[in-house]
Amino acid sequence: MKKLHFLEVCPFSRTILLVISELNLECKFIAQTNLYDLNQGELFYKNNKNHHMDFPCLTNDESDEFKIKGRYAITEYLIENNSHYGNYLLGKSSVARARIRYLTSWVENYFYERVVRVILYERFLKNFDNLENREPNSNILREAETLLRDYLLYIQDILSESEYFGGDFIGLSDFALAANISILDYFDLIEWGLNLKRLKDWYLIMKSRPNFKLLIKMKFSGFKQSKQYALTDF
Repeated sequence: MKKLHFLEVCPFSRTILLVISELNLECKFIAQTNLYDLNQGELFYKNNKNHHMDFPCLTNDESDEFKIKGRYAITEYLIENNSHYGNYLLGKSSVARARIRYLTSWVENYFYERVVRVILYERFLKNFDNLENREPNSNILREAETLLRDYLLYIQDILSESEYFGGDFIGLSDFALAANISILDYFDLIEWGLNLKRLKDWYLIMKSRPNFKLLIKMKFSGFKQSKQYALTDF
């Protein structure tokens, strides 16, 4: 049986959890709840842009050599081994696939790197780090929170043009975006209001899907979830 080793607070892990659950693949999920990287012993979110090369990790009981690391590699493995998965996650046309890949890349290289990772580390996870001064860097935090507001409006503009983030069907870019939004939502970092109505409607649709139940049940030790995190309507 295949096993997915993942970090609950990692959006790359959450993306693959959503994908595997959506595709109804037989897989055992193994959570690594420690916030420290297993290989380097360093804080997971500490300005480490390569942590997602180790998590998530897909293994197989039948072979010690079967070990696929990272969101991108796991997704490509699934697509290459079953064309149906590729059509489901990326679409059938080359134009649709290019758009899905572009938006997924934007979520992971801009939204996550410049906003999600920075805010979580400065506001919450910095307390776990071995630093004399664990106070948030106000300049870095201010810049990231400004970007958050701008990026959420940008995402909403895209959603206003189509039913889902990547087009007229739920694809990989939706799962990647939902994984990141869910973490921000857990820590109550999004000011849901009328100016984000389209984004909120999309997010509630994603939360209502069966594959999202696993994420809703997750709780980060030591951190209280927002009052709306487990709700599919708020």
